[in-house]
This record gives sequence, structure tokens and C-alpha cells, in this order.
Amino acid sequence: MHYLFSSQTQDELVVSVQKTPHTALYMMPCAAATIHEGSFGSLLTQEIRREEFTISLHIFQVHELQAFKFAVEKPYAAFTYVLQGEALFSVPGMGNVPIEEGSYYLFYFPTGVHTLQLETNICMIVQIELTTTLLNKLAGTYYGMYEAHTSILENATEGILLNVNWMNPRICNILSKLIYCRLVEEIGALYQETRMRDLLLLYAEDINDKDKKEHGNFNFSSADINAILEAGNQQIQKIDEFTYLKDIARSALLHPTKLQAGFKKIFGKSRTKLINEAKIEKVKSLLQETDKPLKDIAYETGFCNTSSLIRFFKRHEGITPLQYRK
Repeated sequence: MHYLFSSQTQDELVVSVQKTPHTALYMMPCAAATIHEGSFGSLLTQEIRREEFTISLHIFQVHELQAFKFAVEKPYAAFTYVLQGEALFSVPGMGNVPIEEGSYYLFYFPTGVHTLQLETNICMIVQIELTTTLLNKLAGTYYGMYEAHTSILENATEGILLNVNWMNPRICNILSKLIYCRLVEEIGALYQETRMRDLLLLYAEDINDKDKKEHGNFNFSSADINAILEAGNQQIQKIDEFTYLKDIARSALLHPTKLQAGFKKIFGKSRTKLINEAKIEKVKSLLQETDKPLKDIAYETGFCNTSSLIRFFKRHEGITPLQYRK
């Protein structure tokens, strides 16, 4: 994450670098600090690179609430921990996403220039960028990691908020040990890599607890995730064909109940809602782009007759298909 300053701000900007070791309690003791100072206030950044992750600290102290532009040169996924203050990330595909003190987030950031709008005068944010190697290790177990890993590989252009969790005391303790480590060289790297694994285990606990509440006591392997994605895509492509859940589950080699839970986990909606949304979009497309009569559209989108199509469309859109076509 590279911050950009306007030409007017750059004229007055004073940039300095503080070498290690640092004694200030809020700074990472063994990372060089770059400080940007101007009429807006100050921005301090620090960074530590490890083999499978990069830790960066961002401390904003401003006189008036500011919007900072930041450039992302390569897409990445990161845990974002808010130690103090509140802000808004503005990224394509996400809109304005609020982040607040005491919470941590898993984001996917696409390439481009995005905005961080401060909501408080002081804001401290720690980001831990995860390499694709580390993401790949976890992708088969946690769908958020799978989606982040896939987004990076495909260079997806829209950002994603993948998870939001509370920074409980155990997480705060491990995070503090990670970023305020005073050990250097190989022993420092080993210590931080160990603490990072502790953080990942706590993240796993949070996700498992959420999954049990939302999707039952199911664990989804990478093979399960791929099978559910394939089943969902087939349902969307074949909306004109009626299929029983048990038949889809048999093809996916999953129990029907687990398949239903998987649809909600991966697509964020039930199988029925997924199909209904696909039908609505197909009907709209045929109404706008063709002159086909309603009976043909009904046949192509899996309705038994025109009346069923009209009732379905009006229930979802509030108007009839012919009113939409006009």
C-alpha cells in the first residue's frame, strides 16, 4: 500500500526516515519508520517483510478529517487490524466499508488507486499481507482464503470484504507480540512466523465458530468447495431444467443437507434463491434483447406456462413482464 499526496500537499510535505531501534510504545521497534508531515498532520508507516507475509503499521494523526489515496500495484489479500480509531475503505466492488477499533477484517484489494477516509483524528491500522503461498495452504479449508487466493490469481478488479471478526483479548495479545517483537535477524523472523501461525489459528477458531452458527457442523474441503461451485454454476446455466436436490447432491458426491449448507456458505444464498435470481436475470435479458412472446420466454426459463412466469416476475419485480419490456 503506497500513499499518494496531492501536488499542493507535496510542496509542503516533509518526509523523514527514523532508523531502528525505536523506543516509542506505539511503533514497531525493529522496523524503519517513514514519516510524512504537513499541514494535514502526520502519517507514519513501517513495514517488515517475511517469507509468507508482510506486516505494515499505519498511524494517522490529523488536524481535520482527511481522505488519503493509496495505490495498490499488485492485488493482495490482508488481515486488517484496527488498533485505534475509525475509517472507511472505498474500493471498487465494496463501496464504502467502515472499519472500527477493536475489529479485524480479511480484505482482497485489487490493483488501482483507492481511498481511506478517516473518521477520527487518530487512527492506527496494522495490515498483514498474506502471500499466495500461504493463502494456497489455507484455501482448501477456509472459503474466505480460497476466494482471496482465486481473486489474486485472476487479478480480479473488484475488492472483497471476506470476513469481519472481533479482536478478543487472545488476538490482541498475540498481535502485540507479533508487531512489537524486539528480536532481530533469524531469531526475530522465527519468532514472528510462530506468532503469525498463532494468529491464523485464532482466525480459524473464529471462522469455525461462525460456520457452526450459520452452516451447521460441516467442514468443507477444497474438493467440496469445487463441487459446490460446479453445482451452483450448472444450476444457473440450466434454469430451464427442473432438478431435485438429491440428484444434484449425488452428482456432487455430497449429502443433500451439506450441499444446502454449502450453497449458503459459498454463494451467500440458498439454492432456491440462486436459481430464482438467475431466472429473473434471464427473463429480463430476453424481454430487453428479443421480441419473443412470453410463452417462449416461459419455456426457456423453466416455467410451466405464461401465467406462472407473470406471477413469478411480478412477485420479484413489482411489475409484469410486458410492463418491464415497455
